[in-house]
Amino acid sequence: MGLKKNRLVNKPHIQLCELEIPDEGLNVHLKGYGWIKVFRFAAKNGRTDYIGTSRLDLTKDTIKSYFERRWSIEVMHRELKQTCGFGRCQAIIGRAARNHIGLSLITLVRKHRRRRLDFSTPYQQDRDVVKPATQAALGRLLCA
Repeated sequence: MGLKKNRLVNKPHIQLCELEIPDEGLNVHLKGYGWIKVFRFAAKNGRTDYIGTSRLDLTKDTIKSYFERRWSIEVMHRELKQTCGFGRCQAIIGRAARNHIGLSLITLVRKHRRRRLDFSTPYQQDRDVVKPATQAALGRLLCA
């Protein structure tokens, strides 16, 4: 989990930014949670990120690979909500909601497969569907 630099750890309570965290991580007691291992990651732009895990046996490289995979999952969730209608479900009945979720996931997989063939982005795919319909509607309006 990502932690803010002012998060209080240990007793007496100290902010994370005040601790000297070695490359192999530092075991700390997180106020309100318990014992975790914290790693410090310095970004190229000068920003410092603090990542904590309850698994005390993990290394910095393992945490970094998990964090990178987490970002690709976040991108997939955003695409699912923005381009596949996942967030627009108004079903009240459980079966209808499950059907909507299933169809959204099938749509995501099929769009991804098609995108690999066409070498396009999710937003180009949506534009390629909407653009001809808009052109046809405008053509009908202008001819009338």
